[in-house]
Amino acid sequence: MRPKTLLVVASLLLALSIKAPTAFADNLVTNGSFETADFTGWSTGGNFEFTQVVTGSFYQYSAAEDGVWYATLGP
Repeated sequence: MRPKTLLVVASLLLALSIKAPTAFADNLVTNGSFETADFTGWSTGGNFEFTQVVTGSFYQYSAAEDGVWYATLGP
């Protein structure tokens, strides 16, 4: 391989390795913990009976995994 080509390939690999960690850190799911109190960012369809975004606690423990809102999904 020619030295100039090797330099270009090495520069490209360096640039990709620097950008990669920030690219993987981006959220892949919008509103994943339902903290907007609705289904913003989600595609909904089908039977939506008994499906809602709610807040509160189940007995003395919150049912939310992250934050205070969570979704109850019906059939």
